[in-house]
Amino acid sequence: MLSDLPTEVLTIIFQHCDPVIITETCRQFATIVHTTPSFWSSVNLRSSQFVSEGPKYLLQRLQRARTSPLRLTIGPIYLRDVSLPVITQICQTLAEFNSRVQLLEITTETSLLAGMILNEIFSTPIVFPTLESLSIRVEDDDDTDDYASEWPHLNPVLERAIEWFPKLRTFATTTFHDCIPVFPERSVFVHLHTLILDGALEQGEPYIGSTLALLHSTPRLETLWMKHYTREQNVNVDNLYSKGRKIHVPAPLPCLTSLSIAVPGCGADIIGCIDVPALRELHIDGSRGPIYGETERDDILWSDWDAESVLDSLKHLANGSQHLRRLAVTSTYLTAEGWQWLLFGEGQGPPFSQLECLALHELDESSDEVSCGFDDALLLRYSQEPSICLSKLTLLRCHFPLSGMALVCAIKAKPFELVFDECCPQISSDEFNTLVDLKVKLCRRQEREVKEDEWWTRGHQIDASDSHVY
Repeated sequence: MLSDLPTEVLTIIFQHCDPVIITETCRQFATIVHTTPSFWSSVNLRSSQFVSEGPKYLLQRLQRARTSPLRLTIGPIYLRDVSLPVITQICQTLAEFNSRVQLLEITTETSLLAGMILNEIFSTPIVFPTLESLSIRVEDDDDTDDYASEWPHLNPVLERAIEWFPKLRTFATTTFHDCIPVFPERSVFVHLHTLILDGALEQGEPYIGSTLALLHSTPRLETLWMKHYTREQNVNVDNLYSKGRKIHVPAPLPCLTSLSIAVPGCGADIIGCIDVPALRELHIDGSRGPIYGETERDDILWSDWDAESVLDSLKHLANGSQHLRRLAVTSTYLTAEGWQWLLFGEGQGPPFSQLECLALHELDESSDEVSCGFDDALLLRYSQEPSICLSKLTLLRCHFPLSGMALVCAIKAKPFELVFDECCPQISSDEFNTLVDLKVKLCRRQEREVKEDEWWTRGHQIDASDSHVY
């Protein structure tokens, strides 16, 4: 009998279908759903719900959730499809239950509309003790508008975050200038643990000053994810201002343990402008999606300047982040000298002496001016000289020459787990058997298992730690 199934199982069964539809299937379904408040606590409001009868149906649904924490997804909302009065009525209905909102995701056309929705839902000056996650996704940068606000449109609510949202742990927003909240005082996001700055939709370069100003407001930040489309930026980080206030460099992030960031460009500059002594995981990602509105992406070509800027950022990081344990490198080209510095140091030992896991993704033999410096010579030197001691090496979707012989030598000298696919390395049957005899852990992925990580398509569903890359 359906009624004998535990709520957890029923939730899995019903999660792919709206509760309203389920209640129309059969009487027993209707009874179960109507008597289980948690089935009504996840609300997805798309443009089709923003009609004159929408507020009434929304109220009924929220009332059925009773005291359950609410998870709200709003959008995408475009003013050409819905009327502003209906949006206001929907938000006013949500405002009646704002103290129970645990997760809120908003997707709109402009930051002005996103700010209006946020301000309508949280309009009363009280504490909202349940909100833990807030994600804002804006699809059009309206900062160039002659009527753009002096302050970002999300500020009226977010500048009160320390008093209003004491449990807010995760905040995600688009990298548009008018979506990055800038506060007149520091430590407004004192409770924040995870920050996502998503540049998938950007049409211009993110401004490093606004980003650093925001980071100064997050003293307890543990995870930072920042990726963007643009690749090159030449910024004087000693002379940064945001809203007329000078931004001090570096920004101290004493609790940050996980950093996923796009390079080269603004991301590489950010690495050079933060102090992260507790950092354990770093993902430098050179992959890029197409320009917003396009279907095809341009070829990504690396110059010597690109490679040098990334290496300079890593060298800056090494001065204060001695506890780095896991490094993932995606579509990011370091020269042979760069890899030698990373594994062996420059006469003073490895810069990251505790580095134990190294993952390489989506690297070819070369990219324009830069050759991939991870090669047989590097591994043979690794087998013979003092260096970091890897416990795991991952090579996925890589197409550069790397022989099984060099890997066998490296693993014999300093055993480590190997994760690889059909692309790289080139291992013969005898070499594979030798690795098996060494009793090291081998994980060979099939081609269908290894897919390109298109971070620019994830929207609100971004894993801020990029845990899959390690």
